[in-house]
Amino acid sequence: MGLTAGSKSAATLALGVNTAAFYGLGISVGAGLYGSTTRELGVYTGGSVGVWTNIGYSAGLQYTFIFGPPSDFGGVAIGVGCDVSGVLVGGGAMLLFSLPPFRCLGYSVGVGVGYSTLPFDVTVQVGITTPKPLLYFK
Repeated sequence: MGLTAGSKSAATLALGVNTAAFYGLGISVGAGLYGSTTRELGVYTGGSVGVWTNIGYSAGLQYTFIFGPPSDFGGVAIGVGCDVSGVLVGGGAMLLFSLPPFRCLGYSVGVGVGYSTLPFDVTVQVGITTPKPLLYFK
């Protein structure tokens, strides 16, 4: 997630798949498609490391909304979130921030299947996302 000044008129939406594995410490990786009101469409990959207050693994769909152009979607970001899980299906949400001075970049929500020792957890992650533009519309 970049450090550019947020644009009041731009927004970037992404939909992809994500998987995570954690035992106090953990990793998460994902990939998918993104589109922006700046008329850009592309693909992205991303990964993060962080701490969870739980033990488990998951895989599922993830939706991300960025308050700005794709340049705000790409780069390093900090995510603070929580997850709620049932027997097999769970979901989570995360707020995304730039590196200090911690501007809010957007949010991400997801739903997936997996295993979790506890029904609720909190996570803090540092991740990097790499967008690759494919099309620009006029």
